[in-house]
Amino acid sequence: MSESVQKVEVKPDEGFQTIGMSKYFKDTNLDTRYLKLLSFVVISAIISIYLFVIFSKRKVVGIDSKPVGSPEFRYEVPLASPGLIGKDKLLNQKSGGRYSPPKDLINVISLRSLLNFPVGTEGKAVLVSGGTDGLVKAKILKPVLVDNEPLIPENSTLIGVGKSGEDRLFIEFQKIVFPTGETYKVRAQAFESDDKIQGIKGSIVGTRSKKMMMAMGLGFLGGMADGLRENTSGSYFSTQKPTTRDAALAGASKAALDQSEAYLEEMKKSPNIIQVKSGTEFYFIIDEEKEKENYEK
Repeated sequence: MSESVQKVEVKPDEGFQTIGMSKYFKDTNLDTRYLKLLSFVVISAIISIYLFVIFSKRKVVGIDSKPVGSPEFRYEVPLASPGLIGKDKLLNQKSGGRYSPPKDLINVISLRSLLNFPVGTEGKAVLVSGGTDGLVKAKILKPVLVDNEPLIPENSTLIGVGKSGEDRLFIEFQKIVFPTGETYKVRAQAFESDDKIQGIKGSIVGTRSKKMMMAMGLGFLGGMADGLRENTSGSYFSTQKPTTRDAALAGASKAALDQSEAYLEEMKKSPNIIQVKSGTEFYFIIDEEKEKENYEK
């Protein structure tokens, strides 16, 4: 047993010591190289999309199309053959200008010049030409019956004008051409064969859908670039000079959002162009006739 004197002292801890700091708490700050790489990828994507849009502008056929008026038909129905007219002139000269009806002959009178299409008459037809804004041609599939009597024969031709709506093509037919060549004025509307609602369903063509997708993509990239900026200010009253990275991201975000808004405005102004394929079957219903002034244009 040692008889040396031991000195006992109590010393305070030097500061606070963390226990298990490296085990339970991890540093969430991202690597600077990773942030620089991600910023470079976002800015490159925005610039690539912007250059693609500028150099890929092409003129789309049909985007500025206007309705084309229906062709004018000449109503020339011969009343008699040239030979019969020549004989009538000779007979008139011999009889002193008096008319003498032919004897032992049957007079055939056509009443189709007085033909009137009842409002509400329904028939089925098929598009011969493709349906879009402008001239449209269709053919009647079955004879149109009124009181069990054929009013419009089969294979008659309908001539009208199409106008695009939101998702349907509205066609107003103005003329009917019989297989014999006789032409009559009419006003008929086209209806979808499935639901019998006015207007034929079709596909939207043009650049409207493309502009919508570009606006969505640029809006997403602009928001992503804005979210990658670091918060350089700890309070509302203190300001700090932004870094070069934050300034580049802010500029890229503003450019992308501005271009997205421009595409949205162009999409709102550009009309829909509905296209219906040739061979599409539909129903038509005869409507009330317009005033004579509308046909004399």
